[in-house]
Order: sequence, then structure tokens, then C-alpha cells
Amino acid sequence: MKVRCGSYNVFYVFLLFTFMFGGCATVKPSALNQNVKEGNKKYSFKVDGEYRDIENEYNEYLISFQLPPGKYKLRELFAQSGIFPVRGTFSIPIYSTFEIEANKIIYLGHIEAYVKKRTRDDELRAGLVIPLIDQAVIDASDGTFVIEINDLFQNDIELFKKQYHYLSDYNIENRTLPPWKKPSKEDMQ
Repeated sequence: MKVRCGSYNVFYVFLLFTFMFGGCATVKPSALNQNVKEGNKKYSFKVDGEYRDIENEYNEYLISFQLPPGKYKLRELFAQSGIFPVRGTFSIPIYSTFEIEANKIIYLGHIEAYVKKRTRDDELRAGLVIPLIDQAVIDASDGTFVIEINDLFQNDIELFKKQYHYLSDYNIENRTLPPWKKPSKEDMQ
């Protein structure tokens, strides 16, 4: 997965998931860098350092996950923005399901998420309201996301192979998630 974060509140996500027998801890390390342990059914993952820094605009991150076989819902992606002492948090609401088999490496797509002004109460906030000042300064509390999920398999996989050379020895399946739609209250459960 590749995430873009920056002053313009633009997020790009390239999703690459590795699925093998294994588990998780509360916060799991990046799958392509370390092994993981069995744990809870709700998974959180740590993001490695930035892949590319586009100064004063955004950072890009390649993110991978390792999970045991099964059915999953990719609920939210979280990101932070700001400079100390003002730092806020965004919540990108994906809420898309997928299934994985053992010993597979799969690609789930390229996600672009842009923050825009929230104009209606039925639009999901880009982040929490509290802390009031921090969330307002980064436009998380009064913004909402425009989200696109695209199939950029060839380009994105080349980025991963450039960063993780050993991936060239593996077959990676393209399982791009369906186009994003605003999740219902039921989806968010």
C-alpha cells in the first residue's frame, strides 16, 4: 500500500497484501519487512518510513500487511498531518471486504483520498472533532474525503519490486477492490 500525506491533505494508497499462515498483534509490523504473531481479530498495522517525499506537498508510503487466510473488511486508514504543536488525525473510511487464501500475495488497488470542505451533515468527517484546534487546522473536523480506488497494478507492483527486490521471485495477483462508495451505517459495523 502506498500512502501520500501532506499539506494539501491528499492521500494515495497502493494496497499490497501478503497472505500466509500467520497472525497479528495489536499493531503489526509491515509484512514485507518482518514476521508477525497471532492475536486479535481486529488488526492494526504500522507504516514504515516514507517511500518518497514530495516537499511541501505530500509523502508517499508503500504499505504491506500479512494476515491469515479468511474474509476481511478493510475499515479505515489513519493518517496524521500538521507540525508540532498542532497535529491532527484523519480517518479514511474504506469499508470494503475481500477474501484471501493461504500463501498468496495479492494487490488490492491504488487509493486516492482528497479532503474537501464538508457541506452536508450526511457526509462523513475526515477525522474526529476533538482536539478542536488541531482537527480544525488540518481540516479533518470540517472536511470530508473524496475517495477513488483504482487498478494501477502494473505501475504499483513495479514500485514494490523496486523497493523489495525479492518480490520479483513471486507471483502477485491483482484483486483490486471495487470502486469506493460511501459506507452505510451497517457497513461501518
